[in-house]
Amino acid sequence: MMNFFHSQLLVDYLVHMKTLANDITEFINICLNEFHYDQYQLSIINEFKQKYNSNKVLWWFTQDSFIYHLLSKALNIKNYNLLIHMGFLIRDIYENLQKYQLKSSIQVYHG
Repeated sequence: MMNFFHSQLLVDYLVHMKTLANDITEFINICLNEFHYDQYQLSIINEFKQKYNSNKVLWWFTQDSFIYHLLSKALNIKNYNLLIHMGFLIRDIYENLQKYQLKSSIQVYHG
């Protein structure tokens, strides 16, 4: 029960925290350090650095790239520092999912 509660608090904090001007730069530096040995991921990181905008976050997240791998790793090992550095991405994902969520109700009949 407490793990669920803590997880909900963390998600709530991440989706509502303000983005600072250097958040993306710090995140990119973490990524460059984490994937310094992988030329393929480094090229994707550089593309991300040049082209990222919040409207494309779901596209970036669904690619087989450093973003998905880092977020998955941070969640699995409970790396809160990394999750905070990814806060702008988590918030952008949340806001995009909210935007695309079905806005009207649907009547469903059973039987």
